[in-house]
Amino acid sequence: MRFLRRHLTIVTLLVVTAAIIVFGLNWINQRYDATIDLERKSLRERVLTENLNPKRMEVERTFKLIYESIRTVSLIPGIRSISGGNRTSEAEDVVKANRFTADAQETVQQLYNNLSSNVAVSEVYAIIDGFDAKKGEIPFFMYDSMVLQGANGVGMEVEATKDADTPEESEDAEYDYYPTQIAYFKKSFPTFNFRSLDDIPATFSPVMRTCDNSQYQSKSKGDVAETNGLLYSVPFYDQAGKFTGIISAIYRTNQLEALLAGVPFLVITPEDQKKAASSNLAAPPISSFVLFNDHFKIAIADRHNKGILGVAVRAIEHKDPNVLWVTASVRGDSEWRLAFVITPEMYATATAATMNEASMMRIGFLSICLALGAFFAAFSIYKAYREATESKTFVALMGNIAQDNPDLTARIDLTTVNPRIMPIAQNINIFVGKVQHLLGDVTQSSAATQDLAGEIRGGSESIRRSSTDGTALVENSRDLTESVHTSLQQANKLMLTVHQTMKNNSGQFSQMTKSLLAVTSGVESVARAESEVVKKVESLVEKNRRIEDVLRVIDGIADQTNLLALNATIEAAHAGEQGRGFAVVAEEVRKLASSTQRSLEEISTSIADMTSSVGDVNSDMLKNDAKIQKLAEYSLDLTALVRHLHTSTDKSILEVERSAAEVHAATEVLQSLVSGIRSAMDASRRNSTIADQLGEISIQLTVATDKLVRNLEQFKI
Repeated sequence: MRFLRRHLTIVTLLVVTAAIIVFGLNWINQRYDATIDLERKSLRERVLTENLNPKRMEVERTFKLIYESIRTVSLIPGIRSISGGNRTSEAEDVVKANRFTADAQETVQQLYNNLSSNVAVSEVYAIIDGFDAKKGEIPFFMYDSMVLQGANGVGMEVEATKDADTPEESEDAEYDYYPTQIAYFKKSFPTFNFRSLDDIPATFSPVMRTCDNSQYQSKSKGDVAETNGLLYSVPFYDQAGKFTGIISAIYRTNQLEALLAGVPFLVITPEDQKKAASSNLAAPPISSFVLFNDHFKIAIADRHNKGILGVAVRAIEHKDPNVLWVTASVRGDSEWRLAFVITPEMYATATAATMNEASMMRIGFLSICLALGAFFAAFSIYKAYREATESKTFVALMGNIAQDNPDLTARIDLTTVNPRIMPIAQNINIFVGKVQHLLGDVTQSSAATQDLAGEIRGGSESIRRSSTDGTALVENSRDLTESVHTSLQQANKLMLTVHQTMKNNSGQFSQMTKSLLAVTSGVESVARAESEVVKKVESLVEKNRRIEDVLRVIDGIADQTNLLALNATIEAAHAGEQGRGFAVVAEEVRKLASSTQRSLEEISTSIADMTSSVGDVNSDMLKNDAKIQKLAEYSLDLTALVRHLHTSTDKSILEVERSAAEVHAATEVLQSLVSGIRSAMDASRRNSTIADQLGEISIQLTVATDKLVRNLEQFKI
């Protein structure tokens, strides 16, 4: 305890220094932790904007190209005209068998060419309902090669030379799964009832082995997993809209992996290495993308990023902010999600500068604190040593300034004073010094005070005169300000009246606009009805012309009939008694023909009159229609003008409201100014009274100063 009492200052400084260090380090950590959190958040936002969303668009574009291509194939008329079942062998040629047209075959080949030049699909199949691979059936057609002229997708293809290490192609998994896709479409979409192209459905498959061995070329050195892929299929229908089968594209998963890595293909085989070298394709950085399809349990990621699949799955389930994911818009029966795993290394890179700065700040802060602690400790030790060596008493030194003849220039020698009474000695020295300084200042200022008293007397007279003049000026300002205040109040009332009038006009313009819109709508309705009537009248005129044409034909027939009847009569006369009965019939036919001609003439006249009348009506209606259209245009122009006036009125109302507010504000300012002027008048009157008082005070100050000078002459300062 004695040690603590003797060294309390040192202990206190050490404790304070430790507290400052703890507080400072905590403050630095909080400050930089907040900055690091912001940088981590900024990194996640950049990943979403610069990485995840662009990659999602690439995935969507890839699947869209495949979907639109096989959908187009499904809609080709030659595809919808397919009859019969699937092929039973590779040698079967459906074109030669007239089951598939050559034009359709060539069209599908070119569609495959276009698709494979943009997306590395393996094959495109057509599989007809009832497909059974166990019975030896194979797809109706299959395309797996780019051929610019002369399609070969429906028949045989030349196989490359194989050895014992060359893997065999296997379509078993594909053929086993196709009946599942066919059953799905047959149950859910049995007929073609789609209103738009994007309504045509699609479906995927789980990952399975495909027949594409392009990156699996050696049993001993290759990996059969490089053949794994998806079956992406759409339905096709016959001309009557009945489900027929599916069009399916095979797409390998390592192509999706390459897409996620940002390269055109993965370098797996020796041929891939040569192709990469010729195109200067560098090895891509490790990708942090993961593509999911939960329905089919598909997960695709960079094979070089070990453990990323497990991290992504767990992070998505627990909503880890370090794994960002978005849903890709892909046409199909299941959802595709794209995730991006932000690694600790990415966070470390993004926050490296801040972390370094925080470390430097901590080191610098600790250095300063330790230096200050060492300084204060050394100072305290020195102070304790000095207190222990001083032995002179304060009582002896006080006699230096307690003499019979007071001398204000004497001071206590602080170098010989015990530290325990040092504050008392210092305060006495300070007090004596202040008294000495004060008496000196009073002595020096006494003469100036006498001069100042004279100046105060002169100044009081000037204040009295200025106060009188100021009072008169303030009274004039008050009268003028009150006059302006009254004028502003009248202007404010006038603006309120104008504002109310303009609001009423605005309401009338609004009602007028509604009425004009109703009139315009009615005129447009009449114009449309008039146009319909004109069309019907024109149709009637056309029908009348057709009737006239028919009547002319009938008239010609009547002329021919009349001529034939006359010839028959002549021939009957030549025949004598045997032709008499025939002559009677011929005469009746001639009469009927003549009667028909007369009726036709009457009908033609009536139709001509009717046609002329209808033409006149049509012409009048056309003129009326033009006038109505013009009236509709005038109505629209008038409506636009009224709307413009309405808008202008509303703007004017706003301007009036703003001006009224400004006038009101100015009125309040003037009111305050009037109050201030009145206060100024009162102050001016008070100033006059104060000036009189200052004159009396200056006389009293002169007398007191003379007495003070006589008293100060007794001290030595």
